[in-house]
Amino acid sequence: MRFVVVLFFIIIAPLKLFGQSSSTLPFFSGDLHSLCQQVESNLKLNESDPVRGQVVDFDNNIENTFSIKNKSESDISVSFWFLPKQLEMHSGTLIAENNVFYFRYLSNRQIQFNHYLKKNINTVGVLSNDVWQHLGFTLSKKGNLTIYYNGDPVLNDRISPDWWKGEKSNLFLGNDRYGAKPEGSIDRLKIWNRVLSKSDFKEDYRATLLQSNLYHKLQIYLPFKGDFKDHSSKSNILEENIEVNFIKDSVRGLVANFSSEFSALKFKNLKFGNQITIAAWVNPINRKEIMGIAGNQDFSFRYMSKVNSLWFTVPNMFKVISKHPKLKLNKWFHLAITVNYNHQINYYINGVLVDRKKIGDNTGEDSDLVIGNSLWGNAFEGQMSQFAIWSKVLSKEEIKSVYEDKLEVDKLLYKSQKSSGVYMVFPILIVLIVLLLVWFVLRKKKKEKIEIIGKVISKEFPEKNAIFLFDNFKALDKNGKDISQEFTPTLVRLFSLILLFPRFLERNINSTDLSDILWETDTISQQKNNRGTNMHRLRKLLKSFDGILLNYKDRKWVFEISDALFIDSVFYNTAAIHTVLEYPFKNLQLNKILKTKNFDNLILQFNEQNLEKLKLQCLYDVEHKNWWGLRKSARLWLSIDPLSESALKYRITALQKLNEKQLALSHYKSFVKYYKETLNEEFSISFEDCKI
Repeated sequence: MRFVVVLFFIIIAPLKLFGQSSSTLPFFSGDLHSLCQQVESNLKLNESDPVRGQVVDFDNNIENTFSIKNKSESDISVSFWFLPKQLEMHSGTLIAENNVFYFRYLSNRQIQFNHYLKKNINTVGVLSNDVWQHLGFTLSKKGNLTIYYNGDPVLNDRISPDWWKGEKSNLFLGNDRYGAKPEGSIDRLKIWNRVLSKSDFKEDYRATLLQSNLYHKLQIYLPFKGDFKDHSSKSNILEENIEVNFIKDSVRGLVANFSSEFSALKFKNLKFGNQITIAAWVNPINRKEIMGIAGNQDFSFRYMSKVNSLWFTVPNMFKVISKHPKLKLNKWFHLAITVNYNHQINYYINGVLVDRKKIGDNTGEDSDLVIGNSLWGNAFEGQMSQFAIWSKVLSKEEIKSVYEDKLEVDKLLYKSQKSSGVYMVFPILIVLIVLLLVWFVLRKKKKEKIEIIGKVISKEFPEKNAIFLFDNFKALDKNGKDISQEFTPTLVRLFSLILLFPRFLERNINSTDLSDILWETDTISQQKNNRGTNMHRLRKLLKSFDGILLNYKDRKWVFEISDALFIDSVFYNTAAIHTVLEYPFKNLQLNKILKTKNFDNLILQFNEQNLEKLKLQCLYDVEHKNWWGLRKSARLWLSIDPLSESALKYRITALQKLNEKQLALSHYKSFVKYYKETLNEEFSISFEDCKI
């Protein structure tokens, strides 16, 4: 087996951005997808993961192992997202330092830290197959080890305090000396030469967590709008209906009515796995007794309305009951639980997390599902609407989306409604006739329509009291006067550092940080003089704007900014993406004044955050056939990453859907030319194949 070092100075640039504060940054935080386009390794590109977009997969057919220069002298922290495949078939090493440690997953769903030839440290079987999970560990110089799963510490142990002594080697992904190669996908790998705190690790999990389409991993969805049709992609068939009918409710329209103590619905052949989410709208009649919402021989989800407690039970093993939140509930309310065996269970009422508990292992593989009852005969009496089960844990944001009825407007729901039966033929014909008439009118007034759309959705940037950091630096004072020339390059960099520093390091910048970045080669006295002079100039300039103050608090510099001042980079970061796209953003690259050596890592992280937002928007635009939005999202993506094949495909697709084929071809030719000039190789995808 041969190991090839594939990262060099272009890929892993020295972190010198923040001077003494650089130790707080990871020494590796690369985009694995982009890096793997430049080297041959045991990682292969995956362009279309349904949750995380562009990721990389482990490729067991290639021996050239992906390696990373190890800059950790002793303390080390590692985090990444991992989607296991064939989890219960074999084990696999995810990251290793040969002859020192091996961080693995095992076929019994455990996570293992192996201190080479000395100690194996295993967690409980917390992992789930074919689901994205956040993994990592911290290891101190003294040998203190903590293993993390989805932002939470799941094991604390200790290895030999001299583990770090000896000759250092590179860190390797996806292999070890025993040939334990993993299967699955990996994304957002980060490595620090320090020990992250629990809060640091939790924040890394939250910051890199991505929401997916609500139909992803959806096992069954029953809107109960007059039938028992499953609107998930599984199309499960109702096996048995015991005294459940439909009534019209004044609040939720047609709903399922569980009318007796025997009422229940039974489905077969569902797959639950080691993660489950259950959600439903309920209107119970009997609000004193415990009632079964859903379950089978292996698990039961129940609710006691009298005290607002939710119950989750694995028969003969454990029962986990939520606390009793003091809530005043309306006639209808929404219940949800998320279950991750061997980790925790979360309880939600009306989209709000009310409690969480530790939970043990599961048992059995029952694929049946009973809705409205339980093994113990705890019947649900009342009405139910929008019942759903997923074979994964939904995030808090996703649970809130379900509570807000976002399932009802999903594209897949529309597709399932189209095939609802013969009785829909006549309404469909009417709809088709109407659509043909609308299409004729739109075709006749195509140009006019495009102009109207542009006027409706387009907004202009403010023409006063605004600062622009994207593309070319520009500053318009509160009266609309352009005072950009009064900002020297040093003042632009000083302003940008104070503004952007907290976005990446979660703290405000101090004087030492500023001096090490802006006046690195000066003496301490020269740094102090330069800092004082430029701070005075910046404060004076900021008086030309409304809504901004520069303060010095707790020995750190901080801006206090109100909504009166428009700053494009702040607006892009905080506003919803669909709102952002209404404005005429043309380029999301920070201005050239900031493109200096000491700003490289800041710009890299800034671009990564913006790209995550654009990737999600492109996926959303495709799903909802929003071709105008996709056209702009893809263009902005290319402004940050001009060699992105995925962004090009999105842009070409959008232009063709908008009948701008000539423009699509022109953009394709420009991309191919730039690709050749930059990488000195031909672009391998033809124009005809350049689509999603």
